[in-house]
Amino acid sequence: MINKSISQSFSLIISSILIGIISCSAPHANSYKIQNDSIVISGNLTEFLHFSYVNQNNDLIGVFITPDSTKTRFREVIYTNLPVRIAFDKNRNFSPAILYPGDEVEVSPHPQYADAYYFNGKHPNDLNFLTTLEHEKGYVFSSYNINNGINFNFFMNFIRDKYIERKSFNNQYSKDHPVTKALKFFSETDILYGYYDDLLSPYSTDNFDFNKVPVSYIDTLYSLKSAFNCDDCVISLNYLDACYFYNRFLCRDSLGKDNETYALYDTARNFFKGKTKDRVLFKLIKDNMNRGLPNFEVYLKRFTTDCYDSSYKKYIDSLYKRSMAITTADTILNTRFISVTGDTINWHEILTQNKGKVIYTDFWASWCVPCIALIPFSIRLDSTFKNKNISFIYISIDADKEKWLKAISKTGLNGIGTHYLMIESHNSALSRALGIPPIPHYLLMGKQSQVIAAKASRPNNPGLVFQLNKLSENK
Repeated sequence: MINKSISQSFSLIISSILIGIISCSAPHANSYKIQNDSIVISGNLTEFLHFSYVNQNNDLIGVFITPDSTKTRFREVIYTNLPVRIAFDKNRNFSPAILYPGDEVEVSPHPQYADAYYFNGKHPNDLNFLTTLEHEKGYVFSSYNINNGINFNFFMNFIRDKYIERKSFNNQYSKDHPVTKALKFFSETDILYGYYDDLLSPYSTDNFDFNKVPVSYIDTLYSLKSAFNCDDCVISLNYLDACYFYNRFLCRDSLGKDNETYALYDTARNFFKGKTKDRVLFKLIKDNMNRGLPNFEVYLKRFTTDCYDSSYKKYIDSLYKRSMAITTADTILNTRFISVTGDTINWHEILTQNKGKVIYTDFWASWCVPCIALIPFSIRLDSTFKNKNISFIYISIDADKEKWLKAISKTGLNGIGTHYLMIESHNSALSRALGIPPIPHYLLMGKQSQVIAAKASRPNNPGLVFQLNKLSENK
């Protein structure tokens, strides 16, 4: 439990933060004149490059650029009318930056930090703030996987101290490196809501025992209510994540229950306002629309009325049509694969061979750490449903056939399910329809090859066993 003096000092900090955020406005709208709807990223190409970003539809986009004898420079265009936070990745060291529509950025090796990149453009101090913060403090991508034995006294003091440290760094950086009002607003917002993300960690942690949460901690979270309707803050991923987690806090009594998704939707609909409400509802619908939830069509219909952003509604409609196309579109059905014996087969033939069976497809790769970690659960599933009409299919997006075959053997998947290597994995019509990468990704289909869940539960989810049992019993 947190002692009284700690709780009081913590509440004072929260109050001062709230006053600051409620009184701020959105200077970025005037500081950056939107020239068009795109961001251009370019540079010399001397090595393999990878960067990722979350687009305005909340999709994680990974860009892989490989040098060859004919290419000495790269040029990538991101089409967006909203700011984007990108992150270049080299040897698991991240170089993030906030970019705005109209920005043209030149990327080069960082002169100070190893395995990092420097961004040059109209506002270089703005562009390099997040990378400097990441390499000096390591807190840009802060998140904590906490367990049920956590000492809340230590936890709350720890994240409070880290927030104060980040805030101090931000103030000093602004003094040493002149930045725009846009960056100043963004950095203050991102650091503040990064702190709230950390504070809300129990509500982003699976199977957390909320009975062990101190009353003072609950009171602290309730004091934040007014901080989660800031339309100007939607440029910050930390703000959006904090909103999602705060919604889970408000719905904590429904977490893990059958009505969880619908309780989250109803609470978000009533609690949030404006752009924040649109974004939270959009994420809830997007994340759950292909999970095969009962009565989901009712909420899908409500979303078209509850959400005011037409681009979100159009995107959800396209996702619905995309999931239907998995079994009907010729370009998707013609997606080609290689079997472990070297034979070529297409998606239509795979579905035909498994008609009359429930199909659970695991999209993975030898280099994907989370994929490998979940394989023991997949093997257990295969054993559980040995005598049921369920096909377990493993589709790798490896570029190297030998690494794929070795991974099958090394992970114990020999003799488990049916294995295929996807040809043109990152660019195939099936990959694009399912939004792959990222992986792992799971696809669940019924006995008539109908899509039950285009984004199915992972094999370690207890609810999947119930779902597979029910589907296998259906005619």
